[in-house]
Amino acid sequence: MNCPCCEQPLPQRTGLKLVPRYNIVMTSEHAVVLSPHAFKILEAVMRCARPIDDLIDVLYSERRDGGPDTARECVITSVTRINKAINPMGWAVRNHSRGMGTHLYRLEHVARPSA
Repeated sequence: MNCPCCEQPLPQRTGLKLVPRYNIVMTSEHAVVLSPHAFKILEAVMRCARPIDDLIDVLYSERRDGGPDTARECVITSVTRINKAINPMGWAVRNHSRGMGTHLYRLEHVARPSA
């Protein structure tokens, strides 16, 4: 099944369980707590590959000013923190170029680091 937005294949069941009330991401073996911003981004990219401008909207759409001038950097920092938290679970949020400066962030399965 493909995403209706980006036409990329949708990830199969991830095995990641989200607990929104506490910003927790869990598998059967791991559990981590993310910041509220990072949790919102992970929720968004689990459903579908998203461009950075969509992720900025996810974080700052409720603010009248549209978010800080450094919103793009805030998203990139949050993605880095998400990856540090979920890489041991075998997942990562990756940035894929679609040409013409369009970058899509999507959740992908990665090899677990060896112990």
